Formats: sequence, C-alpha cells, structure tokens
Amino acid sequence: YNPSTNTWVTIPSSNTPIARRAHQAYWTGSEMLVWGGASKSGTYTNSGGRYNPVTDSWTTMPTSGSIGGRYDCVSTWTGTEFLVWGGADSSNIMNTGSRYNLATNSWSGMTIVNRPSPRWRMAGVWSGSEFLIWGGGIGGSAYSDGKKYDPVTDTFTSITNTGTTTARQGHSFVWTGSELLVWGGYNNATNTTLNTGARYNPTTNSWVLFGSSQITPRYGQSMAWTGSEMLAWG
Repeated sequence: YNPSTNTWVTIPSSNTPIARRAHQAYWTGSEMLVWGGASKSGTYTNSGGRYNPVTDSWTTMPTSGSIGGRYDCVSTWTGTEFLVWGGADSSNIMNTGSRYNLATNSWSGMTIVNRPSPRWRMAGVWSGSEFLIWGGGIGGSAYSDGKKYDPVTDTFTSITNTGTTTARQGHSFVWTGSELLVWGGYNNATNTTLNTGARYNPTTNSWVLFGSSQITPRYGQSMAWTGSEMLAWG
C-alpha cells in the first residue's frame, strides 16, 4: 500500500510462504520477514520467507535449526538477527526461542537458563540492546512478569515486578525508543478484560502506571507509536 497515491499493488505469489495466520512479520530495513503461524490445514509451521519490495520477490527461509512450528509467539529485529520466542502449537505452550541471522541465512538457539516460563500472547520488543518479553499466559493463567534477553551474551535477566501493572495476555505493546508501553488485554484467571497499562524503563528497571483510560476495556487491538503518542484502535 502506497499512502502517497492511496493505492495498492499485489505482492507476487511466486515462491511465497504457505498461507497462514497468527504468524510473525518484521521489517529489517530492506526486507519483510514472515515466519511461523497456523496453516489453513491447522498445522503449526516453522517455515517462513523474506520479501524484498525492491526486487518484488520472495526468498525462502530455512527450517533447519529453527524452533518447532508455533503461533502467537513474539519476535523482534535486532539489526542483524530475527529473534523468535514462546508461543504455542497444537498441544503445548512453549518457553523456547531461536535466532535467525539474515547475513548467514541460518538459525541458532537461545539459552534456556533463567528463561521465562511457558507463555503465549505476550509483549516482545527490541530495546536497542535487549529483547524485552513481558506478560502473556498459559491455560487459565495470566502473568505480570518478564525477562530481558541479551543476544550478545545469550542470557536472560528478570524484569522487576515492583510497580508493574495487572497480569494479562493478548495486550498491545509498543517501544517508544526508551520505554516499553503495554495496554489492555485479558486476564484469564479473573475473567477480566482490561483498559489499564504501564510503562517499563529498562535502564532504571522500573514501571510507571498509565493514567485512567478513556476507551473501553479490550484485547487483541492494534497499537502504534507516532514518536510522541501511542495510538490504540479496534
């Protein structure tokens, strides 16, 4: 979609990844990476592809070395690697992850030491040096904890629980350049849909709660950062 002309152009279907939903997609600066999700047949795939809008073409991503097929995981782009963590398949909710290196077109594992507990539908953003993973849930539970993953040292450290907001999954989240913002979502344990949120600063390892919300409780909404404001819709 080109906003300057308000027109659409179809992306080619040749060599495209198989049809899917609840997958991950990330922009590298030159390509869109698409990975994982649930196929039309109901299987959970660990396949993916890279779309280059300049050449208008797809390149298949390898499956060897990646984590197993899953959906509702979180991912981020570090500048050199695509990180994927957590999510679920047909029978399990996961707490494993993998790293895709664009230059070498290869996958490598992430440590399991001090990792977060299994979960899906959590927040996941790149801070510039760490992959922040927060919230999510499993079964009838929702979480208000998280971890920070450093790909240089391949280590997890804890995000503080002091001052954090209510446990939730299916919330929306953005990175402002200095803070992780989380808002809305659903708490399975209390059967509550939320319209609260908070800001996490990884430098100070501290939370600040949002003021009262002017929109009704919801989950699964979209959210974006403009450079000065967080926009939430749907």
